Amino acid sequence: MLEVHSAQTAGLLTERTRRALARAQRRRPPHLAAEQPGELVCLDTFSIGNLKGVGKVWQYTACDGACSYAIAEVSPECSAQAAARFLTSRVLPAYRAAGWPLRRVLTDGGSEYRGAFDQACTAWGIRHTRT
Repeated sequence: MLEVHSAQTAGLLTERTRRALARAQRRRPPHLAAEQPGELVCLDTFSIGNLKGVGKVWQYTACDGACSYAIAEVSPECSAQAAARFLTSRVLPAYRAAGWPLRRVLTDGGSEYRGAFDQACTAWGIRHTRT
């Protein structure tokens, strides 16, 4: 009875679907590891929404892969220039104050992490990796 209900609601498991499922189960997700703070800092941007009197706002977030130290900033602009400012005016000073060298940043390769952002990384000797 349960098998009939499952087939009616979820569909039959075809051989093609079974092979795809087996491939997905064998695939190992990439492992990102960092042993020291600043070795790998993950950056992301997301839309918070609209704030009355301000308009659309975004949050820039940096999270360290070694210790989960995080920095966030809200901005009315989503651009490579804004991401570069976040890196140079918030993230780098915080790492310097803590005595941690910032070696590598990881981003999703969104448009805000190109151009001016890449230039800022190069200027500060930070390796930029995209997922």
